[in-house]
Amino acid sequence: DLGTTASSGTSPQDPRNFRAEWGPATFDARLRYVGSVVYELPFGKGRRWLRSSPGWLDAVAGGWEATGIVTLQSGSPFNVTTSKDISNTGGANRPFVVGNPNLSNPSILEWFNTAAFSNVVPGGGYSYGNAGRDILVGPGLQNFDLGLFKNYRLTERFGIQFRAEAFNALNHANFSNPTADANSSSFGQISSTSTSNRDVQFGLKVLF
Repeated sequence: DLGTTASSGTSPQDPRNFRAEWGPATFDARLRYVGSVVYELPFGKGRRWLRSSPGWLDAVAGGWEATGIVTLQSGSPFNVTTSKDISNTGGANRPFVVGNPNLSNPSILEWFNTAAFSNVVPGGGYSYGNAGRDILVGPGLQNFDLGLFKNYRLTERFGIQFRAEAFNALNHANFSNPTADANSSSFGQISSTSTSNRDVQFGLKVLF
């Protein structure tokens, strides 16, 4: 998976050494689970509860259904780069690894050990960095969408469905990958999210 943009970290650092570009794809998600459920609430005519209810009560309590979609995903790999031209080639550069970049308790202020990377070429001069491609993994994703629908049957052919939907219903913050430029003042910090905050919408749907 070799791309063309240095910002994505997929363009080759050294076009004469493609072995150094061996690594996971930037879109690699090792673990991903998506599950959905639709549940008709057992109230109203033909249901377990209130099956013999009068019409006005069935109009209020009957015809409801709840839906849920859960998405769980592990983080995606990202490339540590440097905007400092340590190779003097004007192309993409990766820094030198001088320690263990992994942290046992990462946070949005320091997702990985930034001290494990250096822009200084050992011995001076110019050289390509020895950091591998996509050697770190960003935050995972946890998302839960919830829906509540009410069905009204007008005639044998026509009906109306009221829909209330909450996307990211738990308002869980899913963080983006951190700043991966070793020459940046925000190196290793996360400053954005990959999904929006809780979003609620209402709708009316005609069924025929």
